[in-house]
Amino acid sequence: MKIATAGFTCVDNYANLDNRHYPAGNGFDALVNLAKRGVECAVVSAVGPDKYGEEMFEVLKKYNMDSSHLHVLPGETSFMVMEMTENNDRVHVKNIQGVMADWELTRDDIEFLKGFDFVHTEFSRVLYPYLAELQEAGCQIIFDLSTSYERRPETKELLKNIDYAFMSYPQRDERVKELMKEYQALGPKMVIATFGEEGSLCYDGKEFYSGEITPAKEVVNTVGAGDSFCAGFMYGIMNGYSIPECLKEGADLSAEVVAMFDPY
Repeated sequence: MKIATAGFTCVDNYANLDNRHYPAGNGFDALVNLAKRGVECAVVSAVGPDKYGEEMFEVLKKYNMDSSHLHVLPGETSFMVMEMTENNDRVHVKNIQGVMADWELTRDDIEFLKGFDFVHTEFSRVLYPYLAELQEAGCQIIFDLSTSYERRPETKELLKNIDYAFMSYPQRDERVKELMKEYQALGPKMVIATFGEEGSLCYDGKEFYSGEITPAKEVVNTVGAGDSFCAGFMYGIMNGYSIPECLKEGADLSAEVVAMFDPY
């Protein structure tokens, strides 16, 4: 199985930790965790001709990931200013979009993506016009709805061309089940919701499957918890695991990631 991500990448920089930083992005974080497990991965995005762009290439090389469609464009690599809180959570202070502001996929990028079994993306918009085309070519679309799905007017239209929809929700309640049913009926094979310390839930159109958290040895940084859960879940899907086993894979990998500073 092969997977690519197309969308937002950046550098997360912690202003209150002596500017400690690492390359990041929803799909980037998820795919590095898959590459560490031997999955063939590629990143389709853009960086600037600066040290942060070079560091992104270095991470991809380290984990044997395809960087042939990581474009170097005039400008600066997108930069996310972060701060770490006392409970090891993070606060987004400022986003400097850099080359991400105007980047668009090329026809060559789309043809490249058609060679993958799975394509991961998010609300960066670059893949919106091509989701149906990629599905028709045989790609299964993974979409990170994050926390902003109800604020996005395009969400319901996008769901028509999504196979696996991941969402973060504040708590387990009956409303989330109704929302998951509504979203799944629009197109996805599965809608998966995570609730932080309250575990996870998956709906496949027939049944709800509940997952518990895997306790972390320690919590160093919660960045990447959702992306690593997605990676673990999809690793299970790629290997024919049952849905409960996929939820367990996601929880296990998330527990590993929050115990380290970098999200992979």
